[in-house]
Amino acid sequence: MSKKNILRSVAKTGRDLALIVGTASLLACAKEKIDEPEREEVSISFHNVPPYFYGVNDFEVPLGFRILYSILAYSDDADPVVFSSTSLPEGAEITPSVLHFSDTLYRAYLDWTPYPSQLGVHEITLRVEDLNEQGNKKIGSYDEKTVEALVKYLD
Repeated sequence: MSKKNILRSVAKTGRDLALIVGTASLLACAKEKIDEPEREEVSISFHNVPPYFYGVNDFEVPLGFRILYSILAYSDDADPVVFSSTSLPEGAEITPSVLHFSDTLYRAYLDWTPYPSQLGVHEITLRVEDLNEQGNKKIGSYDEKTVEALVKYLD
C-alpha cells in the first residue's frame, strides 16, 4: 500500500463550497472571488486495485493460419502488469506489447499457429498480474479468465 500526499483545497464562501482533491497543487475554485482559501495537507492511503481483462472472449483459429490474438487488461491504479497463462496449447506463446494505450490499459498477444493434431476446442486460462515498484508480482493482485479457442478447417 503506497501513500501519497495530496493537497486538499477548500474554498468557503457565503453561497458555495468547493473541495478539490488531486495529486498536484490545486487552486480552490468557487463561483465568486475568494481572497484566501483554506489549505490543508493530508496523507491518503491508496489501496491496490487488481487489474482486470477487457474484451477478452472466445475465438476461432483456421487450421494452418497464424493468429495474433489481442489481450487487453486495465490497471486502474496504473501499476505495470504482466500477462501469463497456465494452459497454453503447444506452440502458443504470450508476447507482451511494448506499447500500451494509456497508463491504465495494457496489451499482450497470444501468438499461435495450430498444428493439424490440434483441431477442436482448447481452453486457455489467461492471467494478468500487477507488478510493484521493484518489478515483482503483487500477491493476490490479479485477474484470470478462461477462453475457448476453436481450431477448425477454413470454411
